[in-house]
Amino acid sequence: KTAYEIRNCDWSSDVCSSDLELETHRYAERVGFDQSRVAQLQEMVNAHLVELAPNEATVASELAESIRYSLLAPGKRARAILTLLVTADLDGDMTLALGPACAVELLHTASLVVDDLPAMDDASVRRGRDSNHVRFGEDTAILAAITMLSDAFGVVARCQQLDAQCRADIVETLSRRVGMHGLAAGQHLDLRAEHDGGSAPQIERIYRLKTGALFAASAWLGGRVLGSDSGRLDALSELDRKSTRLN
Repeated sequence: KTAYEIRNCDWSSDVCSSDLELETHRYAERVGFDQSRVAQLQEMVNAHLVELAPNEATVASELAESIRYSLLAPGKRARAILTLLVTADLDGDMTLALGPACAVELLHTASLVVDDLPAMDDASVRRGRDSNHVRFGEDTAILAAITMLSDAFGVVARCQQLDAQCRADIVETLSRRVGMHGLAAGQHLDLRAEHDGGSAPQIERIYRLKTGALFAASAWLGGRVLGSDSGRLDALSELDRKSTRLN
């Protein structure tokens, strides 16, 4: 079954985000989803993100606008689609995975806003337009990232169609893949590598943490929403563990 096959794909080594997105599309083809069906999944994710995004008619309207600006910007939604594809491949109901999939997109978008800041990668353009801090200022961009980060866990907590243990497992896994076993650690190592120069193993570790970890967690989510006692979930769990290992 392809859930086992993806465990053996070294998605989380020395590859960049575009490579992982390509692997997601190849996986989609293997499980019978053509590009039109993938586009439908993108629309499903985008529609749910619109529902999750804060209304601009709030007390902090500029902050809400900043969040919507980055969260609803054109994107491939590869991580969320991967979650949905795994659920579908395991003969599950994709609507069970939609909330957690969109939580991953919130986390990913928050990380992009932070990465672009002058103290980080100092990028002025993201997805073909001004970075969030260029458009709204560094202060608002930081608050937008914090809000999306916290909202992601709230989205999971409110997924009442999932049992309490499932929600707790998802929150625990995502928290690790954002912190010291994922995005934050990878960004820190990346910043140091820019100043010190990075060896091949260091660069590989950066890719595993900054990119591979959240992709692997996205695949695991697609299985976890269907239960915790499946051999297929064991395969996906191994992929998640593999994402931050060097050997």
